[in-house]
Amino acid sequence: MSEVKVSELPEASSVNDEDLVMIVQNGVNKKVQKSKVRDLIVSSTEPTTGEKVWLKKGNNLLNKNIGFINFYISATGEIMSGNNNALFNQKIRVLPSTDYTISCNSVVNNFAFAFYDKNNQFISRESLNNRKTMTKTSPANAKYLKVQFNYDNVTTVTQSIIDSLNIMLNQGSSVLQYEDYVEKGIYILNNNNVYLPYLKIEDIDDKYYNPGDRYISSTNVSHEGFVSGGGKDIYVTLKPPKRLDKVSSVAVNTLKLNIRGISGYIGTSGADFKSYVSSAIIPSSKDAIVIVLTNSSGWGATNNTPVVVAGASAIELTFS
Repeated sequence: MSEVKVSELPEASSVNDEDLVMIVQNGVNKKVQKSKVRDLIVSSTEPTTGEKVWLKKGNNLLNKNIGFINFYISATGEIMSGNNNALFNQKIRVLPSTDYTISCNSVVNNFAFAFYDKNNQFISRESLNNRKTMTKTSPANAKYLKVQFNYDNVTTVTQSIIDSLNIMLNQGSSVLQYEDYVEKGIYILNNNNVYLPYLKIEDIDDKYYNPGDRYISSTNVSHEGFVSGGGKDIYVTLKPPKRLDKVSSVAVNTLKLNIRGISGYIGTSGADFKSYVSSAIIPSSKDAIVIVLTNSSGWGATNNTPVVVAGASAIELTFS
């Protein structure tokens, strides 16, 4: 890669500018304008012009494949159940006091943005009814955004419905043509003219859960577990996508599960097992959550019986 001398690059004045890149040399960090860096290209597709550094980035901020639940966010920030709704399991980084536009190819009953600050505290919910598009301005203290919509043509929103709507979320007040979400990252061209991944942009801030964050798991996620305590305890191990080094405890808000043992379902399939939670522990490895479900009458299984657990409707946890 062409040499970049940090001392020769003026540091950018705005840390919120989307056109910033972090330059690191000899232990010195600077956020500078991308235009000041030689051999850097920003594109959603792999460049063919030989730049040494490729910043992979598209215009669609919404990853429709990251998962969703059939819930919605209320005006006060609570996650509520309800038909026709889809709440995406994605925390999207945004700039303060900036326009964001969502659009799709069919009129939906409601679009909604839920804004959060840098401490993941709910700020406000902005919505618009019966539209194909919506533009809203982020609050002055906004750091993250979550997207939810209501589609009253069906009782339950499915992934195939989401795919057919071609939902586009972009910065700015203009409606842009739909494009698939592209995971942002930095790639370096090696001596064989092959771009190799160097860093995912999301890894900078989104490697860890922070106090106030929620973990939401939908129906296609399976978890391991076993029976103990003379058949009265089920230990369920959840593996969330981020590490838990920055949090110390977890509250179980919803725990609707399908638990299968050797002989079939244990307990009631699809029930909310929240009332059976006796403890929720973050082990020293900081990469899992162990939830203990205690039934004084027994689960109809013996010690060491392995179980497979899947979210029947939703698993929702809050970290502190």
